[in-house]
Amino acid sequence: LIAFQLSLLPSLLNESNVDETTTVTLHGSITSKVLASLLTSVGTLQKLIFDEARIMASPPSFSSIISQLRVLSLSFLGCKFDDAQLICDRFFVENNQIVDLTVSTKDGTLQSFPLLTDRTLDRWASLCMQPPCLQLNNVATSFTITGVERLIRAFVSTASPYDRLCCKFGRLNTCMDTVVARLARLSGLKLHCVHETFLVALGHNPRVELNIQTLRRGLHAPRADATLDELPALRRGTPVRRRPAP
Repeated sequence: LIAFQLSLLPSLLNESNVDETTTVTLHGSITSKVLASLLTSVGTLQKLIFDEARIMASPPSFSSIISQLRVLSLSFLGCKFDDAQLICDRFFVENNQIVDLTVSTKDGTLQSFPLLTDRTLDRWASLCMQPPCLQLNNVATSFTITGVERLIRAFVSTASPYDRLCCKFGRLNTCMDTVVARLARLSGLKLHCVHETFLVALGHNPRVELNIQTLRRGLHAPRADATLDELPALRRGTPVRRRPAP
């Protein structure tokens, strides 16, 4: 039944888009009408992937439909966004169900979401929520190292041994010297593979895996607590919410 109904969108769907885990991949021009048709066809989804698509839906419509679909994992792979307000603080307020968000650009171009700010990080921290696994590759937001530090401190102080903070925060508008200095103040967090414009930090008990890029290089040669020949892939287990969001 699902496969038949999704045939209403033949030009947007790849082969074998719908499987037993209700994963759908869309490409082409994605309008609010297309998403509404998807909502009618499948009702709910676990994973939704936009593959080299042009996202034309308005931010309010997009957020509302993603919420109604109850999407848990959302990916944008090499997409173009007509409106950079699509991923913003309001999106995460309306979509508490999201456990994974991946945005990767094509050919290393920079995608900006200026309305995604520290308010989202502070909300996750204050509500003692399990933050979603963010995978922001070549993405600039309005996150700051102060917001990232507050989130890590709140997570470490309240997390259970089963919780995991796994985030690629994208590019911060600061220099690497500042990021290294701020993260070095966090007990139990080790910096690995620090380069001029990105670093990986790992912590245990609870598990913390961070990847941060910066728009500016530091004034000093980067240093790390240890060098790893192979860094473990950023990953996490099944998310556990310590307290549901209102």
